[in-house]
Amino acid sequence: MNSSVFESFRRAALVTASLFVLSPSLAAAQYFATTPATYGDQLFFFFDARGDRVPFLTVSNLAGVSVDVQIAYFPRDMQHVLAVDSLTLPAMGHRIIDPNLISSVKGNAGLVVVTPVGGDPLRAVVPPSQPGSPGLSPLFGSFTLANTKLGAGFGQNPFARIAVDVSGNRAIDGSAIDGVDVAYQTFGADMLVVPSYFDPASLSPASEDGNRILLAAFVDEYTGGRWNMGPLQVSMDALFNGLDGSLITRTVVDMEGVLMDHLQSFAGDTTLSGSGKLRLWLFQILPSGGNFFGLFSQALGTFSIGQRMPGFQLAPPVV
Repeated sequence: MNSSVFESFRRAALVTASLFVLSPSLAAAQYFATTPATYGDQLFFFFDARGDRVPFLTVSNLAGVSVDVQIAYFPRDMQHVLAVDSLTLPAMGHRIIDPNLISSVKGNAGLVVVTPVGGDPLRAVVPPSQPGSPGLSPLFGSFTLANTKLGAGFGQNPFARIAVDVSGNRAIDGSAIDGVDVAYQTFGADMLVVPSYFDPASLSPASEDGNRILLAAFVDEYTGGRWNMGPLQVSMDALFNGLDGSLITRTVVDMEGVLMDHLQSFAGDTTLSGSGKLRLWLFQILPSGGNFFGLFSQALGTFSIGQRMPGFQLAPPVV
């Protein structure tokens, strides 16, 4: 299928999908979030414990009672779990976690998922609300990705989402997340954006994290009333625009699970020689339960910055 025909087909499919997403009955619903929140009922963190890289993360509970959570460490292919830990967050308390201290996690990179659990048998549940604020999720946190060779690192809040009922509102505290009456929001972006980047030649080498693109694509799975997750394969348009808005290059990027790479890799054979911006636009509509989000960072020596990529839904690429 040639590119112009494919573009027409894809735009038509997205317009059709929008008739459902924007229908009046769902106008106030919260089934999906294009850009993840900073607090919620479940938290996601990127981690990188390879070589000279050091990760840290904190999980904070603003509820007036303790919350039991399960912490799962997934490698980049998300085909299995590296480690699972359980801990209790005290009321208004927090915990600091060093993934490098876990032998099966050290030397790996991927995604950390923090899920409140309860019941018998144990399963994912909606955590208690913040005191005096019914329906307000209690879990916050932060994470750091550092490179000891550069002596640089940056921090972020986690990627968070809430659990919703069939009306799209936050589910009642303590509800089991079964995928029928209660399910997690999905991170439903069709496009992720790096609003601007510096000239890669002015940054530290890409091999030393001079710039980084971190993406996650996974699908929520509900089997037997229990939540789980698995890798999602996606293909995307990578469109680079220069400082003046001109199109620098356009490539196709495929991934599954967690991808950690850099700008030049996304640009293919075109050498990036100045400041610009990057749009990552999915070739397909995300399946039911599909999630897609990302993070971008830049470093020059000991100076480093990082930001979550803004997400958009039903936004066809303009070239």
